[in-house]
Amino acid sequence: MAVYWKRRTRQPALAATIYRRTEATAWREIARSFADGSGFLRYEDQSVTRGERYRYRLGIQDGGVEAFFGETSVLAEDVLFALEGVTPNPSVGDRLTVRFAVPSAAPGTLDLLDVGGRRLASHRIEGVVGRQTVVLDAGHPLAPGLYWIRLRHSGQELTTRAVVMR
Repeated sequence: MAVYWKRRTRQPALAATIYRRTEATAWREIARSFADGSGFLRYEDQSVTRGERYRYRLGIQDGGVEAFFGETSVLAEDVLFALEGVTPNPSVGDRLTVRFAVPSAAPGTLDLLDVGGRRLASHRIEGVVGRQTVVLDAGHPLAPGLYWIRLRHSGQELTTRAVVMR
């Protein structure tokens, strides 16, 4: 089980220390994170227990003094079956970045379909649990228009739209 946490910052080169505590424990340093190109700090906590509530905060050094920001609370629950969609949407180009979550390591597929239902690209999902990001590549430029992203896993199916522009 994992907890996913992200925080947007206005400082693209920001480095921060991530702290965590529970109701029964004090704050402790668990990781360092650096803002990515889009200005997000991201952290995936792999050492959580289902049903436990965790608090997270950032420690940022400023002039030799650490200040704390962004305190948030997360309840570690079972991973859900989810299709977050394409980012960005609308997209430009022949590759679509898709975010989704699966609750088990069972096999599944992530498909790119045109409006007629023809499969243009497919990605096999197997041996992964939790939130994932996959780039679907049709192998050729996609024409501007509407497309469907379909996630199939363990007898369940989710579908969302994607728009391609030039």
